[in-house]
Amino acid sequence: AAKKGAAGGGKGGAGSAGGAAAASTVLDMKRLNQIGITVRKFRKPYAQVFSAALSLDEDVFHAAEDVLRLRDCLPTEEELKRLEARAEEAGKASGKGASDAVAAADRGLSQEEDLSLRLAHVPRMAERLECFATRLNFESLAEEARGQVGALTAASEGVVEDPLLPIVLAMVLKVGNTMNAGSFRAGAQGFKLDVLGKLSNVKPSKEGNSLTLLHFVAEALRRYGEAVPDAARDAKHERALEALERARHLSVADVQSEVDGLRRALEAIAEEYPMHRKPFSKADAFSVKMREFHEQAKRTMADLDRALTAMQGVLRKAGSQLTGEANATEGEAEAALQQLHAFFVSLRKATNDNERRRKLKERQEKSAAAKSKGKLDGKQPNAKHQAADLAANLKGTQGPGVARQIWNTMQRGDFEQLKLTNALSSPSKHNPAKAAS
Repeated sequence: AAKKGAAGGGKGGAGSAGGAAAASTVLDMKRLNQIGITVRKFRKPYAQVFSAALSLDEDVFHAAEDVLRLRDCLPTEEELKRLEARAEEAGKASGKGASDAVAAADRGLSQEEDLSLRLAHVPRMAERLECFATRLNFESLAEEARGQVGALTAASEGVVEDPLLPIVLAMVLKVGNTMNAGSFRAGAQGFKLDVLGKLSNVKPSKEGNSLTLLHFVAEALRRYGEAVPDAARDAKHERALEALERARHLSVADVQSEVDGLRRALEAIAEEYPMHRKPFSKADAFSVKMREFHEQAKRTMADLDRALTAMQGVLRKAGSQLTGEANATEGEAEAALQQLHAFFVSLRKATNDNERRRKLKERQEKSAAAKSKGKLDGKQPNAKHQAADLAANLKGTQGPGVARQIWNTMQRGDFEQLKLTNALSSPSKHNPAKAAS
């Protein structure tokens, strides 16, 4: 039974370290546990895991991480010497030899040690497993790189084609020239993009005023949009902003590094698989499968390279447009996109601030107009009568709805008037029944 579990691949093949081994082991317990944990994850006997590594069986190895864990089961040079010495010694004692065809127990090895030694006897097994890991995660990495290239391309194209961007920048320039009128800074023909980040720092001298120059620019743009409405223009501008948002954390250098890493991995495969044209065993399918994969991956890589080149071109174009430099570098263009994104985030916040202030002012003006009209008509009731009417409306309210009704009253702004009288502030002194209700 011990022989079957160690070399024949029985159901107990993924048992505990040393279960079918000699009294002592060559590898230390920590190393044996590492190998045992790796194999148990596959829920397959040791012999089947070894065969799957040769045949590149994706039903056993689902992810690159699985393959790389198995690679870590390969012995070091020192471990390999000791494992081979033990196998040879035990093989002589048993008379069965020390070849890999001999059961682990007859070679004086545990199942974990036997697997490690078998892996080491396959030529260039570490390189084979690294190529297999590339095969398993290449498509997902390529798809991720395509997405990043596409996001940077869309952001660059959005900036180049945004019909509202020149208007926004021209308005900032006009505001700056107006403020600098009479100084040596007046009459500027342009400005550097870092100026956009400083607009929110320019505030009026009046203490307590939270408005900034950015709020003024936002209001000017709102009025321009009302004066010159264009739904198609505004929709295109919003799409450009969305593209900037998606690309805000992306780095051209990082994307280039990922693409270069994929290219190097394919080059390693191209060098490796021809070395294994002669199969190690009948189960060995490395050369055939990796050649097929390499041909397919080359086409994917070519498409990715074309997309990357196109992205770099449109990125430099956007950089030139934003910086005014004819030969803007990719790094300068990337910095310009980030500055532009930060500006539009702040501009949207300023626009929302302005909208809240405008609505508040409208409500205040309506309220003042209503009060003025009431006084002119001679129908303005005093606060005490208003409070009494509101209290009467609340008198019959019971159950969970009372909180909602009181909240609605507060929302209308009536609660402040109620507090001016004793109708709610001390109801129990005047009418205990109302207080109880």
